[in-house]
Amino acid sequence: MHQCLTSVIQFKDFTLDLSTWKRCKVLDIQQAGNKLVKVTLEGKRCKQKVVCHLLPPWNSIEGISPGLTVSVLAIKEHSLSDYFVVNADSGFFVTNPDLLISGTTVVGSLFCQRRGVLQELFRMSEAENTQVMC
Repeated sequence: MHQCLTSVIQFKDFTLDLSTWKRCKVLDIQQAGNKLVKVTLEGKRCKQKVVCHLLPPWNSIEGISPGLTVSVLAIKEHSLSDYFVVNADSGFFVTNPDLLISGTTVVGSLFCQRRGVLQELFRMSEAENTQVMC
């Protein structure tokens, strides 16, 4: 009986809503079989917690570890679920969101691989970009 009460109290704090983009810190990660990864997250702003299930193809993301910052958008498969889901049909799980590079930068790097990286690092204006040569 005491164990059931403890788990109810634990999940009472799991109230973070991932139906809109949230920036979170990974608290715990558990591999549950070969098709499911359970990730416990904490909101960066509100400190609320939530469990998110990563299903294929998201369950194969490498490098998820406690302390990692992620951006998450997920759904509840059922209204009474106490966890959110990211699967092939809905949701996103972005690791290291501060290191994202724009699509324009990626396309620009097809011509000159160094230019895209330098622009992203130094955030130059268009007038200054003429100085960056390959």
